[in-house]
Amino acid sequence: MVIETEYHAKSNLINGNFKYIVRKSLQILADDNNLPSHKVCECLGMKLEGIVFNRKNLNGRIVNHVIYG
Repeated sequence: MVIETEYHAKSNLINGNFKYIVRKSLQILADDNNLPSHKVCECLGMKLEGIVFNRKNLNGRIVNHVIYG
């Protein structure tokens, strides 16, 4: 299943970051319409912290990003 694969990839990414970098928190930005990315963040126990409006021009359209931490 795609979500499980993304979950393991993100989990490895997060675990790798904490092995080499000591941080108080880790944030992931995702397109607000990318629901699979939202699910991955929620499966990792991350909470929705906010929304950044007009964040990026993606193929000629301005998209918002959500921030999970």
